[in-house]
Amino acid sequence: MDIGSKIKQFRNEQGLTQKQLAAKSTISRSYLGDVEKNRYHASVETLKKIAEALGLPITKLLTTEEQLEIATGSLNEVNETISNYYLSKTDKIYSRELQLDAEDNLLMNKIKNLSEKNRKIVEVLVNQLEND
Repeated sequence: MDIGSKIKQFRNEQGLTQKQLAAKSTISRSYLGDVEKNRYHASVETLKKIAEALGLPITKLLTTEEQLEIATGSLNEVNETISNYYLSKTDKIYSRELQLDAEDNLLMNKIKNLSEKNRKIVEVLVNQLEND
């Protein structure tokens, strides 16, 4: 059974007119009529309002396939959010690594320009720091 027919069935079971259900759902009566006749496909948000006004979980209005579509869409959003989070962290880490590489290169160039004697002093200092 399609969504429009289900809405109409539940509305009739509860003894509500289209006008009453539309008011409870905060949508127009004509729009509700079009949804019931499947002229328009209501958004998930609108379906939530209608289901809530009927005192039903939205799953009662949806087919299993539609429920899976919504769930899959939600999972895809979650996966995308997580991926974007890790990408942003990776980009920051990568940027920091690039910055450190640049600083290392500057330091190495400075060491290369030192005299042999001063390079030996730097080497001794680095060895001492490594041992600490």
